[in-house]
Amino acid sequence: MRLGRCKTQKDFLRDNDFLNRFRFSDLIGLMYGGRKRRTYCFVNRILFGYFCLRKKFLVCGFVMILEGRVITQLLQDAVYAALSASRKVRNIYDSGDFGVNLKSDSTPLTKADKISDEEIREQLFHTHIPLISEEGRTVHYDERANWRLFWLVDPIDGTKEFIKELGEFTVNIALIEDRLPSIGVICLPSTETLYFAARAIGSYKIESGVLSNFTKYEDCSFEKLQRQAVRLPLPSEADRRYTIVS
Repeated sequence: MRLGRCKTQKDFLRDNDFLNRFRFSDLIGLMYGGRKRRTYCFVNRILFGYFCLRKKFLVCGFVMILEGRVITQLLQDAVYAALSASRKVRNIYDSGDFGVNLKSDSTPLTKADKISDEEIREQLFHTHIPLISEEGRTVHYDERANWRLFWLVDPIDGTKEFIKELGEFTVNIALIEDRLPSIGVICLPSTETLYFAARAIGSYKIESGVLSNFTKYEDCSFEKLQRQAVRLPLPSEADRRYTIVS
């Protein structure tokens, strides 16, 4: 179902036939909007609860179990954010100008960490999903205790290896839903390798030399990624157990 922008809350309440035909994915799409449009329709809590009671969905507030096209759309957002941040990290890595400082816990922080964090936040801002980042402000438990859906980000995992120019560092983005990962994206800027996975979709890998084809947001749709990716585990490693952690 494609929703028009002219629909108001009064229209929804008055149009009983529309309510009967309203699907779960349509509700997510209504709240989520879209990257291109950047215009968001928000359903108030009363109307939202009315939909949920009619459709018998397990929800809490504005958070619900994600499914189908919403997962693939959020995966597209996460992949594009990771690739965009990775390119900026790679530019800094190649320049050799790391701008190293120490954090309060004496662990290193580079200019690349900050730029990667800023880029990911900018690219995921339109999703209106809370974000926790290793390089962001501390989100206290009282604030995040009731978050059932949020982005979990490590702008650069392996800062020490980055500084030593070993090439062993990654950009990590995960979408956590009810304390479990629904989406995971890992990008290796030094080798231009991408790993991505989502619930009910599976895990995939895109080798170096191919990521240059994914420079625009439209290029990062699951359908286009899948054409260039290999499904994990690889045939040669089918009997080997391993876990990709984001």
